Amino acid sequence: MCELESPDYFHVPKRGKVEIRKGTAPEEDRAEVEQAVWACPTQALSIKEED
Repeated sequence: MCELESPDYFHVPKRGKVEIRKGTAPEEDRAEVEQAVWACPTQALSIKEED
């Protein structure tokens, strides 16, 4: 689940939808965030590249 993979960036309250704690991530955290997006059971997350 995304919160377990990246708790600094995502939170899922009981019976709730995922909450994004931080909207952007530095390059050193990218692998962690990508893993969380991949692990999301409902595929509700995606990564949008900035221009």
